[in-house]
Amino acid sequence: MIERSGQARLLAANASVEGEKFVKTAKDHRDGTLGGFYSRSVRGIVPRAIPVPITFDYRKATFTDVGQDAARELLGALQEQKPSRIRLVGHTDVRGTVEFNVKLSRDRADAVASFLQQNGLAIPVETEGKGSHEPMHLSDTSGLSEEDIYALNRRVEWRRE
Repeated sequence: MIERSGQARLLAANASVEGEKFVKTAKDHRDGTLGGFYSRSVRGIVPRAIPVPITFDYRKATFTDVGQDAARELLGALQEQKPSRIRLVGHTDVRGTVEFNVKLSRDRADAVASFLQQNGLAIPVETEGKGSHEPMHLSDTSGLSEEDIYALNRRVEWRRE
């Protein structure tokens, strides 16, 4: 369920529909913190790799408007949870050369780290670029176009240690 919700948010963030908007994560009604896959645990399950729906301009490490909103939401989650350190892992789809994709994925993870630090997050951030070497595990691709699968693989994950 956690995996599928992350995939749904990535697909929504990458929608090519005119007037696309960022889909906010719901807040926990008990304490007002961000819920969903940002929760510290969901029914005892601790989400370890959280695919953040930060979108970027094509073949660049600059945020789209939706990506900017997603980065602000991640910042809020990290400020609430105050982890001792943060690990961000960038991924790309398979289009492009291996070298280009590894560099692009690292640059995108670095862009997220820079955004977090420039906006007051004082927690050490480690970044890594995987290129297209770790595609998202998709148990069911029926109903997904090739572009949807590309979109799911273009992501930055916050990996909880």
